[in-house]
Amino acid sequence: MNYRDLMLRVLMMVTGLSLIGLGIAMFVEAGLGADPVTVLCQGISAMANISLGRALQLNGVALFIVLLIAGRSYIGLGTFVASFTTGAMADVFKAVIPSPATPWQSWIMLLASIAVVSSGVAIYLSAKLGDGPLEGVMMLLSDRLKAPIAWVKIGMDVASTVAGFAMGAIPGIGTIVSVILTGPIIQALLKLIAESMAHSA
Repeated sequence: MNYRDLMLRVLMMVTGLSLIGLGIAMFVEAGLGADPVTVLCQGISAMANISLGRALQLNGVALFIVLLIAGRSYIGLGTFVASFTTGAMADVFKAVIPSPATPWQSWIMLLASIAVVSSGVAIYLSAKLGDGPLEGVMMLLSDRLKAPIAWVKIGMDVASTVAGFAMGAIPGIGTIVSVILTGPIIQALLKLIAESMAHSA
């Protein structure tokens, strides 16, 4: 990997993580339900009587341990950068994004947030500098099961939502929309970016 290629991949990583943070903030501000992973962590929070932030940290650690055991090749610089920056970026964007004033604005923000998060994940993964714990487990399962990323993501989101609900969390309509759309959009964008990078090589 030459210097130009490395800088391009670092730029892609930073851009992707920034978009993920922006999308998360938009999803929260839309007010139509938490994303599937947050629903799971809300359930863990209620069950274990700990804060949501602590539950999110524990979930991230658990996924990272899975990668350490079964998928070390998915761990890299991006794994650690994501762990420290995504939440902070989401907080920064949340502070400046206005809340929707009407239901239709909430729906527009929800759909836009899913598109933004999916784009961020696809760009970030395409940098190939290491996957975040959640994305790393998604790629690990896709590779091991020889299954499309879209279906693996949908399966993980459904499992997270059901588990969170079983532990006391309440999914919203936004949760369901996210389950249906995020995986297929990520898969389509990963293919598009891979083809674009191959043509420009």
